Amino acid sequence: MKAFAGYQANNDALNAFQNGAFGLSGISGTYDYAFDNLYFGRGANTGFAAEQVANGMGNLGVNLRNVGATKRLLSTTVGIQLPIEKFNISLQGTILDAWSPQCPQINAEGVYWNTSAVVQIIPNVWSLTLPIYGSTKVQAAQLPGYFNGVMMNINLVGLEPFALIRSIAGK
Repeated sequence: MKAFAGYQANNDALNAFQNGAFGLSGISGTYDYAFDNLYFGRGANTGFAAEQVANGMGNLGVNLRNVGATKRLLSTTVGIQLPIEKFNISLQGTILDAWSPQCPQINAEGVYWNTSAVVQIIPNVWSLTLPIYGSTKVQAAQLPGYFNGVMMNINLVGLEPFALIRSIAGK
């Protein structure tokens, strides 16, 4: 179970911070204000690099391409690991409440929910999140085509790059 609560004190956060909204999909390169995550293409809008999303914030389990809440976001995600021996797959459901009083016409407003499957390709390093079904607001915000909603999470820190370098160096 994960929860997230965020509130922007600045009423004009979207413009003041250029993209100052809480991301509903999770944290893509454009929403990673604190530079906590590593991305192959931090500002990419298309292609492989644009599909990278780290867990956090709304984490609806579907790539909504820069849809965010400009004032408030409350989110809860519940997941369950499937008992399949050879595959590391879990199911998750997320519900969130978003508030964007400055610009509701282009950003999130109201209650959103979605279900998804998370497939761990390399545990703690590389996973794919596949949307299953969501509310009409989620479906309206998602770009057409199933694969546009798929999210990829590459956790380069999970590879422990410094431990890898030390082992190569023989220390």
